[in-house]
Amino acid sequence: MEIKIKQIDTDEYLCETIQGALMNNILDMFYQDYKEILLGKLEKRPIKKPETEIKTLKLKEEEVLQEQS
Repeated sequence: MEIKIKQIDTDEYLCETIQGALMNNILDMFYQDYKEILLGKLEKRPIKKPETEIKTLKLKEEEVLQEQS
């Protein structure tokens, strides 16, 4: 096998490859093995509207400016 994946924590993994392993082969294996896990996490995350993000950033900027004053 060209790649070893060890789970370190609930959301953290350590990936090791053997020397000379082709990256496209590694990515193909990773995709096949973890496709459902990755897609499941993407589907569970809420999508924020850009307008909300901009407002949040502006509020944070104002807070920082007030703290600096």
